[in-house]
Amino acid sequence: MKGSKNIGKMAFFLLPLGIAVNFIGGQVATLLNLPIYLDAIGTMVVAALCGPIYSVATALITGLLMSITAPTNLIYIGNYLAVGLFSGLFSYWGFFKNVWKSCIAGAVVGLFCGIAGSTVTVAVLGGYSASIRGIITPFLAQTFSLSIPVANMLSEISTDILDKIPSAIITYLLVFRIPNKFLLKLPYGNKYIWGVKRDEAKAEQTK
Repeated sequence: MKGSKNIGKMAFFLLPLGIAVNFIGGQVATLLNLPIYLDAIGTMVVAALCGPIYSVATALITGLLMSITAPTNLIYIGNYLAVGLFSGLFSYWGFFKNVWKSCIAGAVVGLFCGIAGSTVTVAVLGGYSASIRGIITPFLAQTFSLSIPVANMLSEISTDILDKIPSAIITYLLVFRIPNKFLLKLPYGNKYIWGVKRDEAKAEQTK
């Protein structure tokens, strides 16, 4: 029972850290007008270590906070939730234990987010956004004679995948640098400790 309480406390402690990482990354991307978001790394780390419930909570709070400085983010709250849910599911399936599977997870999350984001952008904003993606969309439309909805979807999917794959790789690199004794205190931490090292970490924890 005590172990379960400790795991819960550590998971809740990780939530604000994940939110802070998301918020800072998102602000940097906005200030520099980057074609990527940088606001999902914290969510993915929480997903990898704590699972979908905690990652969805992290994503939701992140989306609401980002909407304070950029109100249009509120219409994309579904995207934030999708990142939290799918990242959590991929963590449950063990994808963040391997760099190539992490890339696959990032690409799939990016694909779904791109489709969802494009649907919202076309329906609410007419296919144009205020970010650099608002420049990419007309460029694709004019260069390849595409309709605005199609050009926007290609723009959103490509930028989302470009954003989520590096985020997933960073998540993979981070979780394997966390000390084993701390991993044991997190809901999904056991996934990143193998064999003898797991036994050693448990023995050290009981001292």
